[in-house]
Amino acid sequence: MPLKKLLRLRHTLVFRLTLLYFLSVIAFLGAFVGYRLHRDSGHYRDVDLGLLEEAKELSLLLDSVKGMTEEDIARLFDYEIKNSYRLFVRLLGPNGEVFASSDTSSLGMDLSPIVTGILNSETGHAFKTLPLPQSHYKARILSYAIGPDRVLQIGTSQEGLQRIIEKRWREFGIVMAVLIVYSTFVGWFVIRSALKGVEEVTRTAIQISGGDFSSRVPITGRGEEIDRLAATFNNMAERIQALVTGMREITDNMAHDLRSPITRIRGIAEMTITSARDNRDYELMTGSIIEECDRLLGIINTMLDISEAKAGLSKLNISQVDISKIVDETCELFRPIAEDKNTRIIKRLSDNTFIWADNQKLQRVVSNLLDNALKYTPAGGTITVTVEGNADQVVVTVNDNGIGISRDDLPLIFRRFYRCDRSRSQPGTGLGLSWARAIIEAHGGHISATSTLNERSTFTVTLPNTPIPA
Repeated sequence: MPLKKLLRLRHTLVFRLTLLYFLSVIAFLGAFVGYRLHRDSGHYRDVDLGLLEEAKELSLLLDSVKGMTEEDIARLFDYEIKNSYRLFVRLLGPNGEVFASSDTSSLGMDLSPIVTGILNSETGHAFKTLPLPQSHYKARILSYAIGPDRVLQIGTSQEGLQRIIEKRWREFGIVMAVLIVYSTFVGWFVIRSALKGVEEVTRTAIQISGGDFSSRVPITGRGEEIDRLAATFNNMAERIQALVTGMREITDNMAHDLRSPITRIRGIAEMTITSARDNRDYELMTGSIIEECDRLLGIINTMLDISEAKAGLSKLNISQVDISKIVDETCELFRPIAEDKNTRIIKRLSDNTFIWADNQKLQRVVSNLLDNALKYTPAGGTITVTVEGNADQVVVTVNDNGIGISRDDLPLIFRRFYRCDRSRSQPGTGLGLSWARAIIEAHGGHISATSTLNERSTFTVTLPNTPIPA
Protein backbone atom coordinates (compact mmCIF):
# COMPACT_ATOMS: atom_id res chain seq x y z
CA MET A 1 0.00 0.00 0.00
CA PRO A 2 1.52 3.38 -0.97
CA LEU A 3 2.72 5.64 1.84
CA LYS A 4 0.29 8.42 0.92
CA LYS A 5 -2.65 6.04 1.14
CA LEU A 6 -1.48 4.86 4.55
CA LEU A 7 -1.17 8.46 5.73
CA ARG A 8 -4.69 9.20 4.49
CA LEU A 9 -5.96 6.06 6.18
CA ARG A 10 -5.10 7.33 9.64
CA HIS A 11 -7.42 10.29 9.10
CA THR A 12 -10.42 8.15 8.16
CA LEU A 13 -13.35 7.54 10.49
CA VAL A 14 -12.92 3.77 10.06
CA PHE A 15 -9.33 3.97 11.33
CA ARG A 16 -10.23 6.16 14.27
CA LEU A 17 -13.17 4.01 15.35
CA THR A 18 -11.06 0.86 14.96
CA LEU A 19 -8.30 2.46 17.05
CA LEU A 20 -10.84 3.41 19.70
CA TYR A 21 -12.19 -0.13 19.68
CA PHE A 22 -8.64 -1.51 19.91
CA LEU A 23 -7.80 0.78 22.85
CA SER A 24 -11.02 -0.31 24.57
CA VAL A 25 -9.95 -3.95 24.21
CA ILE A 26 -6.47 -3.08 25.54
CA ALA A 27 -8.02 -1.26 28.49
CA PHE A 28 -10.18 -4.29 29.23
CA LEU A 29 -7.17 -6.59 29.01
CA GLY A 30 -5.16 -4.18 31.18
CA ALA A 31 -7.88 -4.37 33.82
CA PHE A 32 -7.76 -8.15 33.64
CA VAL A 33 -3.95 -8.11 33.96
CA GLY A 34 -4.31 -5.96 37.07
CA TYR A 35 -6.81 -8.43 38.43
CA ARG A 36 -4.44 -11.35 37.72
CA LEU A 37 -1.52 -9.56 39.39
CA HIS A 38 -3.69 -8.95 42.43
CA ARG A 39 -4.63 -12.63 42.52
CA ASP A 40 -0.98 -13.68 42.17
CA SER A 41 0.07 -11.43 45.01
CA GLY A 42 -2.72 -13.02 47.02
CA HIS A 43 -1.24 -16.46 46.39
CA TYR A 44 2.15 -15.23 47.67
CA ARG A 45 0.44 -13.77 50.73
CA ASP A 46 -1.18 -17.15 51.34
CA VAL A 47 2.32 -18.71 51.35
CA ASP A 48 3.47 -16.19 53.94
CA LEU A 49 0.39 -16.82 56.07
CA GLY A 50 1.02 -20.58 55.86
CA LEU A 51 4.59 -20.11 57.06
CA LEU A 52 3.43 -17.95 59.96
CA GLU A 53 0.84 -20.52 61.01
CA GLU A 54 3.40 -23.29 60.84
CA ALA A 55 5.92 -21.22 62.84
CA LYS A 56 3.37 -20.61 65.55
CA GLU A 57 2.53 -24.33 65.78
CA LEU A 58 6.22 -25.31 66.01
CA SER A 59 6.78 -22.60 68.61
CA LEU A 60 3.97 -24.01 70.76
CA LEU A 61 5.31 -27.53 70.28
CA LEU A 62 8.83 -26.54 71.33
CA ASP A 63 7.47 -24.71 74.38
CA SER A 64 5.37 -27.69 75.42
CA VAL A 65 8.20 -30.24 75.21
CA LYS A 66 10.93 -29.48 77.72
CA GLY A 67 14.37 -30.96 77.89
CA MET A 68 14.69 -31.78 74.19
CA THR A 69 18.25 -32.14 72.96
CA GLU A 70 19.66 -30.69 69.78
CA GLU A 71 19.39 -34.09 68.09
CA ASP A 72 15.75 -34.45 69.15
CA ILE A 73 14.87 -31.04 67.75
CA ALA A 74 16.72 -31.84 64.51
CA ARG A 75 14.78 -35.08 64.13
CA LEU A 76 11.56 -33.15 64.81
CA PHE A 77 12.48 -30.66 62.10
CA ASP A 78 13.32 -33.44 59.60
CA TYR A 79 9.92 -34.99 60.28
CA GLU A 80 8.26 -31.63 59.81
CA ILE A 81 9.81 -30.90 56.41
CA LYS A 82 8.93 -34.39 55.15
CA ASN A 83 5.26 -33.79 55.99
CA SER A 84 5.06 -30.17 54.84
CA TYR A 85 7.48 -30.32 51.88
CA ARG A 86 9.46 -27.40 53.26
CA LEU A 87 13.07 -26.78 52.36
CA PHE A 88 14.34 -26.59 55.90
CA VAL A 89 13.55 -25.70 59.49
CA ARG A 90 16.21 -24.26 61.81
CA LEU A 91 16.42 -23.01 65.35
CA LEU A 92 18.96 -20.23 65.75
CA GLY A 93 20.54 -18.53 68.69
CA PRO A 94 20.59 -14.81 69.31
CA ASN A 95 23.79 -14.32 67.29
CA GLY A 96 22.69 -16.45 64.36
CA GLU A 97 24.42 -19.65 65.44
CA VAL A 98 22.51 -22.79 64.50
CA PHE A 99 21.16 -24.54 67.57
CA ALA A 100 19.24 -27.23 65.65
CA SER A 101 18.41 -27.74 62.00
CA SER A 102 16.87 -30.13 59.54
CA ASP A 103 19.10 -31.61 56.85
CA THR A 104 20.21 -28.83 54.47
CA SER A 105 23.15 -30.57 52.82
CA SER A 106 21.31 -31.21 49.57
CA LEU A 107 20.03 -27.69 49.11
CA GLY A 108 23.27 -26.07 48.04
CA MET A 109 22.06 -22.72 49.34
CA ASP A 110 23.98 -20.14 51.28
CA LEU A 111 22.01 -19.94 54.52
CA SER A 112 24.41 -17.72 56.42
CA PRO A 113 22.87 -15.09 58.71
CA ILE A 114 23.95 -12.31 56.35
CA VAL A 115 21.98 -13.92 53.49
CA THR A 116 18.91 -15.10 55.37
CA GLY A 117 18.65 -11.92 57.39
CA ILE A 118 18.54 -13.28 60.95
CA LEU A 119 15.88 -11.56 62.96
CA ASN A 120 16.52 -10.51 66.52
CA SER A 121 14.01 -12.06 68.89
CA GLU A 122 12.66 -8.68 69.91
CA THR A 123 11.46 -7.70 66.39
CA GLY A 124 8.81 -10.41 65.90
CA HIS A 125 9.16 -11.92 62.40
CA ALA A 126 10.46 -11.09 58.91
CA PHE A 127 10.40 -12.61 55.42
CA LYS A 128 13.23 -12.99 52.95
CA THR A 129 13.15 -14.15 49.31
CA LEU A 130 16.23 -15.98 47.98
CA PRO A 131 16.95 -17.60 44.59
CA LEU A 132 17.03 -21.38 44.46
CA PRO A 133 20.36 -22.85 43.28
CA GLN A 134 20.63 -23.41 39.51
CA SER A 135 17.06 -22.25 38.99
CA HIS A 136 15.12 -19.08 38.27
CA TYR A 137 12.60 -19.98 40.96
CA LYS A 138 12.60 -18.50 44.46
CA ALA A 139 12.60 -19.65 48.05
CA ARG A 140 10.68 -17.86 50.79
CA ILE A 141 12.27 -17.78 54.27
CA LEU A 142 10.50 -16.79 57.47
CA SER A 143 12.45 -15.76 60.57
CA TYR A 144 10.16 -16.01 63.59
CA ALA A 145 11.13 -15.04 67.15
CA ILE A 146 9.98 -17.67 69.69
CA GLY A 147 11.69 -16.26 72.69
CA PRO A 148 14.15 -13.66 73.88
CA ASP A 149 17.13 -15.63 72.60
CA ARG A 150 15.84 -17.99 69.90
CA VAL A 151 14.69 -17.57 66.32
CA LEU A 152 12.78 -20.19 64.36
CA GLN A 153 13.59 -20.12 60.65
CA ILE A 154 11.44 -21.90 58.03
CA GLY A 155 12.23 -22.00 54.32
CA THR A 156 9.86 -23.10 51.58
CA SER A 157 10.18 -23.36 47.81
CA GLN A 158 7.88 -21.29 45.65
CA GLU A 159 8.67 -23.33 42.53
CA GLY A 160 5.28 -25.06 42.40
CA LEU A 161 3.36 -21.83 42.82
CA GLN A 162 5.57 -20.03 40.33
CA ARG A 163 5.15 -22.82 37.77
CA ILE A 164 1.36 -22.57 38.06
CA ILE A 165 1.46 -18.78 37.75
CA GLU A 166 3.83 -18.94 34.78
CA LYS A 167 1.60 -21.47 33.06
CA ARG A 168 -1.42 -19.25 33.59
CA TRP A 169 0.44 -16.21 32.27
CA ARG A 170 1.56 -18.14 29.18
CA GLU A 171 -1.98 -19.23 28.51
CA PHE A 172 -3.24 -15.72 29.16
CA GLY A 173 -0.58 -14.27 26.85
CA ILE A 174 -1.63 -16.56 24.02
CA VAL A 175 -5.31 -15.77 24.58
CA MET A 176 -4.54 -12.06 24.84
CA ALA A 177 -2.53 -12.04 21.59
CA VAL A 178 -5.24 -13.95 19.73
CA LEU A 179 -7.93 -11.72 21.22
CA ILE A 180 -6.10 -8.52 20.24
CA VAL A 181 -5.55 -9.66 16.66
CA TYR A 182 -9.04 -11.10 16.36
CA SER A 183 -10.76 -8.07 17.92
CA THR A 184 -8.78 -5.69 15.71
CA PHE A 185 -9.78 -7.46 12.51
CA VAL A 186 -13.35 -7.99 13.68
CA GLY A 187 -13.59 -4.37 14.79
CA TRP A 188 -12.24 -3.20 11.44
CA PHE A 189 -14.66 -5.44 9.55
CA VAL A 190 -17.70 -4.47 11.66
CA ILE A 191 -16.93 -0.75 11.46
CA ARG A 192 -16.27 -0.94 7.72
CA SER A 193 -19.57 -2.76 7.27
CA ALA A 194 -21.40 -0.25 9.46
CA LEU A 195 -19.90 2.70 7.58
CA LYS A 196 -20.36 1.16 4.14
CA GLY A 197 -23.66 2.99 3.89
CA VAL A 198 -21.90 6.27 4.64
CA GLU A 199 -19.40 5.53 1.86
CA GLU A 200 -22.26 4.88 -0.53
CA VAL A 201 -23.87 8.16 0.49
CA THR A 202 -20.54 9.91 -0.15
CA ARG A 203 -20.13 8.20 -3.52
CA THR A 204 -23.67 9.13 -4.53
CA ALA A 205 -23.13 12.72 -3.37
CA ILE A 206 -20.02 12.91 -5.57
CA GLN A 207 -22.01 11.60 -8.54
CA ILE A 208 -24.76 14.14 -7.90
CA SER A 209 -22.24 16.97 -7.58
CA GLY A 210 -20.86 15.83 -10.95
CA GLY A 211 -24.27 16.33 -12.56
CA ASP A 212 -25.81 12.85 -12.30
CA PHE A 213 -28.97 13.85 -10.43
CA SER A 214 -30.57 10.44 -10.98
CA SER A 215 -28.10 8.69 -8.62
CA ARG A 216 -29.59 7.26 -5.43
CA VAL A 217 -28.23 5.43 -2.39
CA PRO A 218 -29.43 1.78 -2.35
CA ILE A 219 -31.33 0.80 0.79
CA THR A 220 -30.38 -2.79 1.60
CA GLY A 221 -31.42 -3.18 5.25
CA ARG A 222 -27.97 -2.68 6.81
CA GLY A 223 -29.46 -1.07 9.90
CA GLU A 224 -32.08 1.41 10.93
CA GLU A 225 -29.70 4.38 11.25
CA ILE A 226 -27.94 3.80 7.92
CA ASP A 227 -31.22 3.08 6.13
CA ARG A 228 -32.73 6.24 7.60
CA LEU A 229 -29.70 8.23 6.45
CA ALA A 230 -29.95 6.72 2.95
CA ALA A 231 -33.70 7.38 2.76
CA THR A 232 -33.24 10.97 3.95
CA PHE A 233 -30.42 11.52 1.47
CA ASN A 234 -32.50 10.06 -1.37
CA ASN A 235 -35.40 12.35 -0.46
CA MET A 236 -33.02 15.29 -0.48
CA ALA A 237 -31.60 14.18 -3.84
CA GLU A 238 -35.10 13.88 -5.28
CA ARG A 239 -35.93 17.38 -4.10
CA ILE A 240 -32.70 18.70 -5.56
CA GLN A 241 -33.43 16.96 -8.85
CA ALA A 242 -36.94 18.37 -8.85
CA LEU A 243 -35.61 21.84 -8.07
CA VAL A 244 -32.95 21.65 -10.76
CA THR A 245 -35.47 20.34 -13.28
CA GLY A 246 -37.89 23.06 -12.26
CA MET A 247 -35.18 25.71 -12.54
CA ARG A 248 -34.30 24.48 -16.02
CA GLU A 249 -37.94 24.54 -17.05
CA ILE A 250 -38.40 27.97 -15.52
CA THR A 251 -35.30 29.26 -17.26
CA ASP A 252 -36.43 27.89 -20.60
CA ASN A 253 -40.00 29.11 -20.15
CA MET A 254 -38.95 32.51 -18.87
CA ALA A 255 -36.54 32.88 -21.76
CA HIS A 256 -39.42 32.10 -24.11
CA ASP A 257 -42.05 34.24 -22.35
CA LEU A 258 -39.72 37.18 -21.75
CA ARG A 259 -38.36 37.09 -25.29
CA SER A 260 -41.77 37.88 -26.78
CA PRO A 261 -42.49 41.13 -24.90
CA ILE A 262 -38.90 42.29 -25.24
CA THR A 263 -39.04 41.58 -28.98
CA ARG A 264 -42.33 43.49 -29.22
CA ILE A 265 -40.84 46.41 -27.31
CA ARG A 266 -37.87 46.49 -29.67
CA GLY A 267 -40.10 46.15 -32.71
CA ILE A 268 -42.40 48.95 -31.56
CA ALA A 269 -39.43 51.21 -30.88
CA GLU A 270 -37.77 50.47 -34.24
CA MET A 271 -41.02 50.93 -36.14
CA THR A 272 -41.70 54.22 -34.42
CA ILE A 273 -38.20 55.53 -35.06
CA THR A 274 -38.38 54.69 -38.76
CA SER A 275 -41.98 55.68 -39.48
CA ALA A 276 -43.13 58.16 -36.82
CA ARG A 277 -44.65 61.32 -38.26
CA ASP A 278 -45.62 63.25 -35.15
CA ASN A 279 -45.73 63.13 -31.38
CA ARG A 280 -48.91 61.05 -31.49
CA ASP A 281 -46.94 58.11 -32.85
CA TYR A 282 -44.38 58.46 -30.09
CA GLU A 283 -47.13 58.58 -27.48
CA LEU A 284 -48.62 55.38 -28.85
CA MET A 285 -45.17 53.77 -28.75
CA THR A 286 -44.69 54.86 -25.15
CA GLY A 287 -48.05 53.42 -24.13
CA SER A 288 -47.32 50.10 -25.82
CA ILE A 289 -43.91 49.86 -24.19
CA ILE A 290 -45.44 50.60 -20.78
CA GLU A 291 -47.98 47.80 -21.31
CA GLU A 292 -45.25 45.33 -22.24
CA CYS A 293 -43.15 46.42 -19.24
CA ASP A 294 -46.12 45.91 -16.95
CA ARG A 295 -46.48 42.42 -18.43
CA LEU A 296 -42.81 41.71 -17.71
CA LEU A 297 -43.07 43.05 -14.15
CA GLY A 298 -46.19 40.95 -13.60
CA ILE A 299 -44.36 37.80 -14.68
CA ILE A 300 -41.34 38.59 -12.50
CA ASN A 301 -43.43 39.48 -9.42
CA THR A 302 -45.54 36.35 -9.78
CA MET A 303 -42.40 34.23 -10.06
CA LEU A 304 -41.01 35.86 -6.91
CA ASP A 305 -44.28 35.21 -5.06
CA ILE A 306 -44.24 31.54 -6.10
CA SER A 307 -40.60 31.13 -5.06
CA GLU A 308 -41.23 32.75 -1.66
CA ALA A 309 -44.31 30.60 -1.06
CA LYS A 310 -42.43 27.42 -2.05
CA ALA A 311 -39.57 28.32 0.28
CA GLY A 312 -41.94 29.09 3.16
CA LEU A 313 -40.97 32.78 3.09
CA SER A 314 -44.26 34.15 1.87
CA LYS A 315 -45.57 36.92 4.11
CA LEU A 316 -49.16 36.07 4.99
CA ASN A 317 -51.37 38.59 6.76
CA ILE A 318 -53.27 36.04 8.82
CA SER A 319 -56.71 36.91 10.15
CA GLN A 320 -60.04 35.20 10.53
CA VAL A 321 -61.89 35.41 7.22
CA ASP A 322 -65.19 34.12 5.86
CA ILE A 323 -64.52 32.05 2.73
CA SER A 324 -68.18 32.22 1.66
CA LYS A 325 -68.02 36.01 1.76
CA ILE A 326 -64.80 36.07 -0.29
CA VAL A 327 -66.31 33.74 -2.93
CA ASP A 328 -69.56 35.72 -3.02
CA GLU A 329 -67.77 39.05 -3.58
CA THR A 330 -65.49 37.56 -6.23
CA CYS A 331 -68.39 36.02 -8.12
CA GLU A 332 -70.18 39.36 -8.13
CA LEU A 333 -67.00 40.99 -9.45
CA PHE A 334 -66.89 38.59 -12.41
CA ARG A 335 -70.65 38.58 -13.08
CA PRO A 336 -70.54 41.37 -15.70
CA ILE A 337 -67.90 39.49 -17.66
CA ALA A 338 -69.97 36.30 -17.40
CA GLU A 339 -73.11 38.12 -18.62
CA ASP A 340 -71.20 39.47 -21.61
CA LYS A 341 -70.29 35.86 -22.52
CA ASN A 342 -73.80 34.62 -21.74
CA THR A 343 -72.34 32.38 -19.01
CA ARG A 344 -74.14 31.65 -15.74
CA ILE A 345 -72.36 31.69 -12.36
CA ILE A 346 -74.14 29.60 -9.73
CA LYS A 347 -73.16 30.02 -6.07
CA ARG A 348 -73.73 27.39 -3.39
CA LEU A 349 -72.38 28.89 -0.19
CA SER A 350 -72.54 27.42 3.30
CA ASP A 351 -72.56 29.17 6.65
CA ASN A 352 -69.83 29.00 9.29
CA THR A 353 -66.96 28.93 6.83
CA PHE A 354 -64.55 31.02 8.88
CA ILE A 355 -60.87 30.11 8.75
CA TRP A 356 -57.53 31.75 9.53
CA ALA A 357 -55.96 32.93 6.26
CA ASP A 358 -54.70 35.84 4.20
CA ASN A 359 -57.84 37.52 2.88
CA GLN A 360 -56.21 39.30 -0.07
CA LYS A 361 -54.32 36.27 -1.36
CA LEU A 362 -57.37 34.01 -1.11
CA GLN A 363 -59.39 36.57 -3.09
CA ARG A 364 -56.73 36.40 -5.79
CA VAL A 365 -56.80 32.56 -5.79
CA VAL A 366 -60.60 32.50 -6.24
CA SER A 367 -60.33 35.19 -8.93
CA ASN A 368 -57.73 33.13 -10.75
CA LEU A 369 -59.96 30.04 -10.76
CA LEU A 370 -63.03 31.99 -11.87
CA ASP A 371 -61.06 33.77 -14.58
CA ASN A 372 -59.82 30.45 -15.98
CA ALA A 373 -63.33 28.99 -15.85
CA LEU A 374 -64.73 31.98 -17.79
CA LYS A 375 -61.93 31.82 -20.38
CA TYR A 376 -62.47 28.18 -21.25
CA THR A 377 -66.26 27.94 -20.90
CA PRO A 378 -68.08 28.73 -24.16
CA ALA A 379 -71.14 30.96 -24.39
CA GLY A 380 -74.19 29.47 -22.76
CA GLY A 381 -72.12 27.50 -20.28
CA THR A 382 -72.43 27.29 -16.53
CA ILE A 383 -69.92 27.78 -13.73
CA THR A 384 -70.82 26.46 -10.29
CA VAL A 385 -68.93 27.64 -7.22
CA THR A 386 -69.48 25.65 -4.01
CA VAL A 387 -68.25 26.36 -0.49
CA GLU A 388 -68.63 23.72 2.23
CA GLY A 389 -67.15 23.77 5.69
CA ASN A 390 -66.95 21.95 8.99
CA ALA A 391 -64.99 22.26 12.21
CA ASP A 392 -61.78 21.00 10.58
CA GLN A 393 -61.66 22.43 7.06
CA VAL A 394 -63.31 24.42 4.30
CA VAL A 395 -63.61 23.11 0.72
CA VAL A 396 -64.08 25.44 -2.26
CA THR A 397 -65.04 23.85 -5.60
CA VAL A 398 -65.13 25.62 -8.98
CA ASN A 399 -66.85 23.52 -11.65
CA ASP A 400 -67.46 24.44 -15.29
CA ASN A 401 -68.78 22.69 -18.39
CA GLY A 402 -66.15 24.14 -20.68
CA ILE A 403 -63.58 22.65 -23.06
CA GLY A 404 -61.93 20.52 -20.39
CA ILE A 405 -58.32 19.38 -20.07
CA SER A 406 -56.77 16.37 -21.75
CA ARG A 407 -55.54 13.42 -19.73
CA ASP A 408 -51.93 14.14 -20.76
CA ASP A 409 -52.09 17.82 -19.80
CA LEU A 410 -53.94 17.39 -16.48
CA PRO A 411 -50.89 16.34 -14.34
CA LEU A 412 -48.89 19.29 -15.70
CA ILE A 413 -51.27 22.25 -15.37
CA PHE A 414 -49.84 23.38 -12.01
CA ARG A 415 -46.32 23.70 -13.39
CA ARG A 416 -44.92 27.18 -13.89
CA PHE A 417 -45.34 28.54 -17.44
CA TYR A 418 -47.13 25.38 -18.56
CA ARG A 419 -49.96 26.06 -21.00
CA CYS A 420 -52.06 23.47 -22.77
CA ASP A 421 -52.15 23.57 -26.55
CA ARG A 422 -55.79 24.57 -26.49
CA SER A 423 -55.14 27.48 -24.12
CA ARG A 424 -52.32 29.12 -26.06
CA SER A 425 -54.83 31.17 -28.03
CA GLN A 426 -55.94 32.80 -24.77
CA PRO A 427 -53.97 35.61 -23.10
CA GLY A 428 -51.91 34.60 -20.08
CA THR A 429 -48.50 33.58 -18.78
CA GLY A 430 -49.09 30.07 -17.48
CA LEU A 431 -48.31 31.14 -13.90
CA GLY A 432 -51.80 31.51 -12.44
CA LEU A 433 -52.40 27.93 -11.32
CA SER A 434 -48.82 27.52 -10.18
CA TRP A 435 -49.16 30.66 -8.04
CA ALA A 436 -52.53 29.49 -6.68
CA ARG A 437 -51.09 26.11 -5.61
CA ALA A 438 -48.10 27.79 -3.92
CA ILE A 439 -50.38 30.10 -1.94
CA ILE A 440 -52.80 27.33 -0.95
CA GLU A 441 -49.90 25.11 0.20
CA ALA A 442 -48.47 28.06 2.16
CA HIS A 443 -51.78 28.05 4.04
CA GLY A 444 -51.35 24.34 4.74
CA GLY A 445 -54.03 23.41 2.22
CA HIS A 446 -54.27 21.50 -1.04
CA ILE A 447 -55.55 22.19 -4.56
CA SER A 448 -56.42 19.56 -7.15
CA ALA A 449 -58.14 19.30 -10.51
CA THR A 450 -60.22 16.75 -12.36
CA SER A 451 -61.44 17.09 -15.92
CA THR A 452 -63.09 15.36 -18.85
CA LEU A 453 -62.08 16.65 -22.26
CA ASN A 454 -64.85 18.69 -23.98
CA GLU A 455 -67.17 18.16 -21.01
CA ARG A 456 -66.11 19.71 -17.73
CA SER A 457 -63.33 20.78 -15.35
CA THR A 458 -63.41 20.89 -11.56
CA PHE A 459 -60.89 22.60 -9.29
CA THR A 460 -61.03 21.80 -5.58
CA VAL A 461 -59.34 23.86 -2.87
CA THR A 462 -59.12 22.43 0.66
CA LEU A 463 -58.05 24.75 3.49
CA PRO A 464 -57.54 23.70 7.14
CA ASN A 465 -59.48 25.52 9.84
CA THR A 466 -56.44 26.17 12.00
CA PRO A 467 -54.31 29.29 12.55
CA ILE A 468 -51.24 29.45 10.29
CA PRO A 469 -48.02 30.41 12.11
CA ALA A 470 -46.98 33.91 11.10
